[in-house]
Amino acid sequence: MAVFLTRPAFFITHNLKNMKTIICIVAIAPALFAVGTGSQFAQKQQLFKNENTVSPTYFTVPQNDLKTEIAQADSLLFDAFNRQDLQTTKEMFAPDLEFFHDKDGLGLYQKTIDNFAALYNRNKATALKRELVPGTMEVYPIKGYGALEIGEHRFCHFENGAQDCAVFKFAIIWRKTDNKWQASRVVSYAHVGRVTDVNDTLYKKALDLDKNLFDAFNNQQLDGLKAAFAPDLEFYQDDEGLENYDQTINDFKNMFAGNAGNNIHRDLVSGSVEVYPIPGYGILETGSHKFTHNENGQPVSGTFKFINLWHQKDGQWKLSRTISYEH
Repeated sequence: MAVFLTRPAFFITHNLKNMKTIICIVAIAPALFAVGTGSQFAQKQQLFKNENTVSPTYFTVPQNDLKTEIAQADSLLFDAFNRQDLQTTKEMFAPDLEFFHDKDGLGLYQKTIDNFAALYNRNKATALKRELVPGTMEVYPIKGYGALEIGEHRFCHFENGAQDCAVFKFAIIWRKTDNKWQASRVVSYAHVGRVTDVNDTLYKKALDLDKNLFDAFNNQQLDGLKAAFAPDLEFYQDDEGLENYDQTINDFKNMFAGNAGNNIHRDLVSGSVEVYPIPGYGILETGSHKFTHNENGQPVSGTFKFINLWHQKDGQWKLSRTISYEH
């Protein structure tokens, strides 16, 4: 997602008592385990939170308890991986799983399970090991849905008689249903290295897509936002939950109507953008952005993080999955 002034994933919306935020996201797939192979946007004065204020907690589980629960869910999933326990692996993924990987593309539930089964079979005589990199796990609530886990992990396997290890990045959207946590969206990346060359075709495409989206936002052009979002949009936000295309567009419509003439602006944080390919699907873009509006003649700003999945289909690029967090 990204940040917008309302609930939509790339945009962030705040008001004095009910700060809404919108930003972008993603998911994990078997490649994640790469071993070897406002209601209406109110007309209140404050659109964006001041960076010196603290956001209210919307999730029903205290943050410390939530992090403990997600750490346990993470442990269950990867203990199963380390033991090559396919049955438990199956149970830890949601039936509607989407697993995005910068080497393997998008895998749904059955493809993901088949990939794990093949991986376990190839390594049944040797050990597989995944461990979290200490200090890298971050957990954010997804109101009314579950939680976002972000971090880095180290995978090891034996190849040519020697242990081969590497560190990768991941983002997991966990959904809680009937007291059970399952990974529903997974993004596994940094297997091929991030694209940093501003002259690289993929990098330029990501920045062009980002610019078109936020030019529409900065100019309060609803038709431009409609054109940028995929019909199957999923917008995850840490203090607002999950919204679809219609809900996201309606939020922007209300926001623009309530803030006609009010200068609102989003800027990318210089040097924060990372770009990765999602083969057969599109582009993963991660980064930080700053939202600013004028209040009582003074600029008020907030800086947040986002994860965007851009999907290329039928020759057109659309933002299909976005995660906005750190509100």
